[in-house]
Amino acid sequence: MIEAFEKSQEPWADVEKYVGRYAGMDFSPDIIDHAKGTYLFTESGEKILDFTSGQMSSTLGHSNPEIVTTLQQTVQRLDHLYSGMLSRPNINLSKNIASKTGGNLKKSYSVVYWVGS
Repeated sequence: MIEAFEKSQEPWADVEKYVGRYAGMDFSPDIIDHAKGTYLFTESGEKILDFTSGQMSSTLGHSNPEIVTTLQQTVQRLDHLYSGMLSRPNINLSKNIASKTGGNLKKSYSVVYWVGS
C-alpha cells in the first residue's frame, strides 16, 4: 500500500493515470508538500501565500495548533455526517455562533446553516 505522503519517481505520470481533473482544469505545476499558517510549501521548498484553499484555511491559517487539537479530539469520536444529520457539536457550535449576533435578529438570519464545500 502506498503511504499518503510517499513520493513517486514520476508524479505527473501518476496524475495522468489516476487523478481526475475538476471541470477539466489543469493542475498547478507545483506539488504541495505541507502548509503552515497562511503559507503553502512545495516539494521543492517554495513558500506560497495561500489565497486559494477555502474560507477556513485562508482565514484561520493552516496547522493552527488550537484548531489541530480540537479537530483531533473531535474526529476521534466523530468525523463526518451526511448534511441531513446532526450531532451535539453541530448544535452547540451553531448556538455559540448565533449568540455572537446579539440574539436580536429574526430566526431566518440568526441560524447557522451547515453545508459542504
